[in-house]
Amino acid sequence: MWFDSIRSPGNIERELTKLNSAIITSYEKACPERKNSGRAKVPWWSCELKQLRQKANKAFHKAYKSRDEKDWNGHRASRRAFKSALRRSKRHAWRNFCTELEGVHESSRLYKALGYSSKDKLGMLLLPNGKWTANLEETYAHLLDTHFPGS
Repeated sequence: MWFDSIRSPGNIERELTKLNSAIITSYEKACPERKNSGRAKVPWWSCELKQLRQKANKAFHKAYKSRDEKDWNGHRASRRAFKSALRRSKRHAWRNFCTELEGVHESSRLYKALGYSSKDKLGMLLLPNGKWTANLEETYAHLLDTHFPGS
């Protein structure tokens, strides 16, 4: 038998190292390392908005430390300017999205508007009795019965 050759502790350790190395190598090959892309970019955010937000935050910290009414009024004005620019930018991005959608085929437009991706949930399946599955649990149960009967 193969295990007769690994009776000594040194041989056992060598075999375990080989096994461990094989497992790690296969894992790294199957699941390659990739960079985290961070947050999703939004179409309405801009450098101008970033600067306005920073200005409003600085004005808040200044007003908070000084407790002066003049500084609080400055903070309110800078915050109001940031919020106004933010609303304007979001409105503009929404209008662009809608106008881009108008030139697309109707089914593609619906697909894009609903924001579907290739990683979405499993849909309804037709059961052998002619009815459709009503929820995900029924769908999963049908798939299990079909592909792994008796489990």
